[in-house]
Amino acid sequence: AIAKRFVDCWHSQLDISGTDQAVQALKNWAGGGRTLRSCDRTDYFGFNYNGVYVYYCINAPHVEGNLNVDDINEALVAMDATCARYEASYYRWENSAELVGKCASGTAVCLG
Repeated sequence: AIAKRFVDCWHSQLDISGTDQAVQALKNWAGGGRTLRSCDRTDYFGFNYNGVYVYYCINAPHVEGNLNVDDINEALVAMDATCARYEASYYRWENSAELVGKCASGTAVCLG
């Protein structure tokens, strides 16, 4: 069974080149699987290009997640199906603290 997903659109357009470059950098970082653990607070990791921040977030304390290229592709397809392409948004797997998002650089993300 496919887990339910949640997408939130933020109604602001992002730089196309910056989004593409940041997405590729996150994919290069994640590769076949990259584990991220939060400690006493949420944690995230991402890349900034041309005013766009693309990130992987563990949106709860004391949680471990693993992100790979397939996960990123799933998140992007879901965001693009729900929001305008290159619109600031994020994707969260149901019953998971893990999410992937794209937003303007400097936006507060992964706040729990």
